[in-house]
Amino acid sequence: MRGSGRPTPERVLSAVMQASGVSIDTLLGWRFRADIARARAVAALILRRKAGLTANEAGRILRRSRQSVHSLTNRAAASGGDPAAAELVTHALRLLLEPSESACSTSKRLPPRRPTHSLPGLVGCRLGAGLTQPELAARAGISRETRLRLQHGRPGITESNARLAGALMVPIRVLTRDPQFDRHVTAGFRTCSTCHQLKRLTRFTPIKACRGHYGRCRACRAEAAKQRYHSNDRARLADIERAGRNRPHKQNAAA
Repeated sequence: MRGSGRPTPERVLSAVMQASGVSIDTLLGWRFRADIARARAVAALILRRKAGLTANEAGRILRRSRQSVHSLTNRAAASGGDPAAAELVTHALRLLLEPSESACSTSKRLPPRRPTHSLPGLVGCRLGAGLTQPELAARAGISRETRLRLQHGRPGITESNARLAGALMVPIRVLTRDPQFDRHVTAGFRTCSTCHQLKRLTRFTPIKACRGHYGRCRACRAEAAKQRYHSNDRARLADIERAGRNRPHKQNAAA
């Protein structure tokens, strides 16, 4: 139970921000520059020792895992080899002792915690696709840290989940096992009306003079055109004639 005299997490973050000059978005983000990592470690140390938070509670505030909070706390506690870290701890604690009116305003500036969702179907889909974990991370465009976090069963944010679903070319509800999850997908992905797979928006053909895209993905459209071309002579001749009409336009556009 935290005592009434202990600082609130908002005040701790405000003091660390003032002492280090690191913004709240950077402090809670994923950049690993030396000064940012030092400020993050100091925040973890003060949240644990002065605010009386558990590692899980501090992790929810700093958007880090429990293991990461322990590592950050140990790093800041062993500040004998880093005079800058020791000085930052002293400065932040001094600011905490001063009456501050910025705590409320700081709490209002804190960005909302993005919703996370676990992916119980990720391993099965990855093995079914024949991909290793690094291959899937490279195809989805996610970082090594995110891949390690997800492979240990920790929840991921909506954007990472959508990237993984697009890389595996499966509906995102297959990964989350939530039939209603597709409505959370960001605008960078959509489900093909033919193959019913969630794919990146770049895999859909844009509609001219419009911001929209065709409902079928490029692969399904190409397969349909191939079948139409080989279905009968009349359709094939029509496609050849249309291609001949469009060729001058493409040449002019290329020039």
